[in-house]
Amino acid sequence: MRKRRYEGELLAAPPEGELRWVTIEDALELPMQPWFRKRFPLFFEKGTFEIHDVSDQEKQITIAESVKKL
Repeated sequence: MRKRRYEGELLAAPPEGELRWVTIEDALELPMQPWFRKRFPLFFEKGTFEIHDVSDQEKQITIAESVKKL
């Protein structure tokens, strides 16, 4: 079961900008880097994972990607 309630105090003026609590679903609507958006759901699955990317540095593209659940 997922925890639905959180407690804590947010900083008044953090260097990252305005902070607020949002649901996981709402977080997916927020701006984020494409590479992180693709990985974001993995952080909420049970267990751990390992990601391996093969990139073409010259073209700045990912050639292959694999996710291994541990």
